[in-house]
Amino acid sequence: MRNFQFSIFNFQNFKSKNGQAALPAIILVSSIVLTIGLAIVSLGLAEHNVSYNSRLSARSFDLAETCAEDATLKLARNPDFVGNYNLQIAGNQCNIIIETNLTQKKITARASVQRVWRTIEASFAVSGNGELTAVSWKEI
Repeated sequence: MRNFQFSIFNFQNFKSKNGQAALPAIILVSSIVLTIGLAIVSLGLAEHNVSYNSRLSARSFDLAETCAEDATLKLARNPDFVGNYNLQIAGNQCNIIIETNLTQKKITARASVQRVWRTIEASFAVSGNGELTAVSWKEI
């Protein structure tokens, strides 16, 4: 009887070069998967930052409008009021400037929420009896 050997049990075949291509292929596939994963995480973080800054901007805009409305009430109570003052609401700051010329009053309200600034400018016509009529209300 002949001595018969299967090739899978032939330990000398393990020294062949058949498996050398597997390691670089595994490294290549792993690096591609890792790169795609990091790109997805990076895009997710960027989207989160955009969303967060958008919310801060909206809160800052609302605060600027609130401060402009406060200045409008001050003018309605005292049409001769001119100057600037600061207003703090819920830990956020707003700077209000009221300027005048002969027939108009201009309110500039600049608000900050966590270093995100928004500014509202409102102009009012002043009648002879002190009534205010809105001319413009805009963000600048």
